[in-house]
Amino acid sequence: MKKKWLIKLLCLALAMALFLTACASQSESNPGASPTPLLSLKPEAAATITPTEKPTVRPTAKPTAKPTAKPTAKPTVKPTAQPTSTPEISGIYYWTPGGKSHHATEDCPTLKRSKVILSGTLDEAFSAGKDDPCDVCIK
Repeated sequence: MKKKWLIKLLCLALAMALFLTACASQSESNPGASPTPLLSLKPEAAATITPTEKPTVRPTAKPTAKPTAKPTAKPTVKPTAQPTSTPEISGIYYWTPGGKSHHATEDCPTLKRSKVILSGTLDEAFSAGKDDPCDVCIK
């Protein structure tokens, strides 16, 4: 029984401390102002109801029969360039055993690190599975 009473007393003391802290912080933020109560027991003034303006009876403007802006010209479709086959720069193409592309020149920067470079005709490159043209030396 004493423990319950002690717990209630501690809760009440904590509530008082929080209340006083809130009051102190409010007075610090407004040093010259008079303290305002956190809880007011005064009844509030009755709310006043003000009528709104009456809606107008005027109808909205009727749409015009003729369009106001001149219609724009019909868009034309521009033909796009069709992809062409791999251009033959020379009759010899180059590829690596592990790569997927064929190259038009042995000096292509993408072949710099390759130790084994094979060469042949375009048909030989395709039969070796190198049907992707190099993005650097074949454009």
